[in-house]
Amino acid sequence: LNGIDQCTGVLINNTNQDCTPYFITADHCNISNVNAPTVVVYWNYENQTCRQPFSPESGMIGNGPRNTFNSGAIKRASLSDSDFALIELDDPIDPNLNLFFAGWNISPELTDTSICIHHPNVEEKRISFDYDRMAYENGQSNTNFIRVLNWEVGTTEPGSSGAPIFNTQKQFIGQLLGGFASCTNNDFDSFGWINYSWDFTNSSTSNLKSWLDPIGSGATGIDGRYCSFNLAVSTKQFEICNANTNTYDLTLSPSTFFNENVTYSFTELPNGLVGSFLFESGSKNNDNTATLEGFENLEDGDYSFILEVTDGDNVATSEINFSVSSEIPPTPQLKEPLNNATQIPTVTTLNLKRAENGVNEYQVSTKSDFSELIISKVSNFSFVEIRNLKNEQTYFWRVRSSNVCGESSWSEVFQFTTIPSFCTYITSDGPPIEIMSATANEIQSDISFNFPVIIQDVDVQNIKGQHSYLEDLSFELNFNNTDVLLVREICSELDNFDFGFDDESLLNNIECPPINKNKYIPSSSLSKFDQEIAGGLWSLIIKDLADQDGGELEEWTIKVCFNEAIQPVIIPEYSKYTFCDNEPLEIQAFYDKKETPEDVYFNVFDRNGNPIDASVVEVSGKEKKLKVIIETTGILTSSDRYQLAMLSSEDDRLLAFSTVEMTNGGTSNDVVVDVPQNDQVFGQGEFNEIIWMGDSKLATTIEIANDDLFSNIIYSISVVDVNQISNADFGLGNGDFYLRILSKQFCGIHYSNIVKFTIDGETNTTEEQSDVIKIFPNPSNGNFYIKNDVPFTSDTTIELYDINSSYIKPNVQRIASDLLLLNIEDFPSGLYILKLRKQEVVSELKLVKLD
Repeated sequence: LNGIDQCTGVLINNTNQDCTPYFITADHCNISNVNAPTVVVYWNYENQTCRQPFSPESGMIGNGPRNTFNSGAIKRASLSDSDFALIELDDPIDPNLNLFFAGWNISPELTDTSICIHHPNVEEKRISFDYDRMAYENGQSNTNFIRVLNWEVGTTEPGSSGAPIFNTQKQFIGQLLGGFASCTNNDFDSFGWINYSWDFTNSSTSNLKSWLDPIGSGATGIDGRYCSFNLAVSTKQFEICNANTNTYDLTLSPSTFFNENVTYSFTELPNGLVGSFLFESGSKNNDNTATLEGFENLEDGDYSFILEVTDGDNVATSEINFSVSSEIPPTPQLKEPLNNATQIPTVTTLNLKRAENGVNEYQVSTKSDFSELIISKVSNFSFVEIRNLKNEQTYFWRVRSSNVCGESSWSEVFQFTTIPSFCTYITSDGPPIEIMSATANEIQSDISFNFPVIIQDVDVQNIKGQHSYLEDLSFELNFNNTDVLLVREICSELDNFDFGFDDESLLNNIECPPINKNKYIPSSSLSKFDQEIAGGLWSLIIKDLADQDGGELEEWTIKVCFNEAIQPVIIPEYSKYTFCDNEPLEIQAFYDKKETPEDVYFNVFDRNGNPIDASVVEVSGKEKKLKVIIETTGILTSSDRYQLAMLSSEDDRLLAFSTVEMTNGGTSNDVVVDVPQNDQVFGQGEFNEIIWMGDSKLATTIEIANDDLFSNIIYSISVVDVNQISNADFGLGNGDFYLRILSKQFCGIHYSNIVKFTIDGETNTTEEQSDVIKIFPNPSNGNFYIKNDVPFTSDTTIELYDINSSYIKPNVQRIASDLLLLNIEDFPSGLYILKLRKQEVVSELKLVKLD
């Protein structure tokens, strides 16, 4: 483009099947209407020999020629939202080039195996394979991008942009946007999804449908085709077990570009193999059959030959590759990890000593009988990488090989144990951070991680906050100038979040709203941080991509797992602890002396450097774990920061320390009843409100009894996030009653003051009691009874509104002539307004729906 090597792309078929030279690449390659005439597309740019995958040679610049090309194009469509650009080349494709116009598929179902053909660093063609199911970028099918989470074979590099990704049917499903994948990691790549690009807009300048389905067939997928002098063969690669198969048939179909009559021939047939045709000459429009015989004359191994078709002026050839086996492959021999090996990393490679031609099936289990498989992978290679193993876990593994003749027996079973680890949880400090609504903005919350340990695993937990439109938000984790995208633009207009991210999670699709504390697979792998030195500043970055809606981040936690430090450390399991009076506080901790020669001891100090009475037990010297027990009686009396220290036994020199925040959970958050007042008297129907002072975030229970010992509780309800109940019908008759409120706190239940009140029916007049509509229970978890003192008539209508005065269709069931049941179980908690209309009379009542 403009004389500069830029990107990769692909020829694409259309439903007219007319070989129009449409070509798809990435929008960010910057093809415009102005520069499209400068486009040059090079064909068949590949190394002249196929190099061994994973070999150093495979990563080097090759010897591919660039002597076949098309120049000049017209831009037809593009869409930055999914990063596609469609151009039409100025000239038809030369049929002598044997080029393939890719098929496509717009199905929302993601492929479980994907193949990307690309030009890394705009060098010779490479092919990358992913044998796992692709993922929706935002965790849901309404996305514009899809992802390869990690490549099993190969990767991509700059210059690969715009490269096609195919399903197993050779159908195009997207083009490469970019990602973090490279030769040095196992990270993700993102592809603009054809499902989104197809008809997200109605304009022919920004969708694919107008061009790739010009006849309006409504097809969701079509196969590719050749638009050249080509010989299509039913298969170009096959396996033969010559112990039981001696003949093999191939179906041949020449392309329509040939003249009417064509002739077929074999070249380079292996010695001992005999080939024949159903007809040697005939019409190009009739399929032919090539029959191969004499496989019993061939030894085990790989072979090839050439099929040729010609009309006298034009020739097409097709190379056929096949392998011959005479027996089931031998049982594989395992190499590494060695049997009974220990200290194995959680990401490791299984290697075989010997593997004959065939496919190897690898199984890993935590059970010696393999009744529960952790990993099952099939590979053509004598090694396979396995990830996401658990620390301090014993695994069993075995392999068997197979070919067309059958399967070998399973290998000997080896076992290995992974390296132990310790995990620490650090929670953010400080007040909530506002996400402003006035404009698009971003916020950053930092956690200082002061321990120089080698990372084995990182999780992000308990990202908690509020926002009025989640689809505006993007969540990222940054450390040491490396960014990992956790998730972006989820759950539309839903609000609030309390979730986390873990590479080993089994949850890929995010449940909306994400307030259930679940951990999900992040959009970008957190393994990018593995083997880094963890010490430094970790930052959670939340980007609000639009204005108007806002919220706040309350807190978040980072979990770092490790088993080795680069200098002496002592690290608690948590950065914050809560203790109760008169109950011992137990802290698990990790320590590493490194090269320190002297003996060490441990202690806990207050902020003034004074030691406090603590018992330290070494749980395991090999695993470097401690258990610190602090007797809180008379020692920890208030919330404060303390230091956990490792010191030299020789001279009390401080070798390492960590700061721990300890909060006294026994400190009472007092609960005081404000309404009703002690000894207050109510008439019938007047007692409808309870108000109390205390922490509304704590689980709270309201109890009413007719004795001050609460041996006979006649009303009880549990609530959270509220400090009052209003417009309620508690169903109480006349008499004396006692009220108390229970607050469930960390160190137990705290009780409010007891309030005595009286209901005296004689304080209401007859007029005041007439024509009364009652709602009970109120508050309720969703079912409310509506009771009238007279039967409801047919001209009574019921309307329901939320706190914003938005109308809600009520679900009302008649129980009796004067009793209705209103069900709002499926609606959010909050205040609702119920209006009953009868002619000109409107009765308005308030309902409180609880979770």
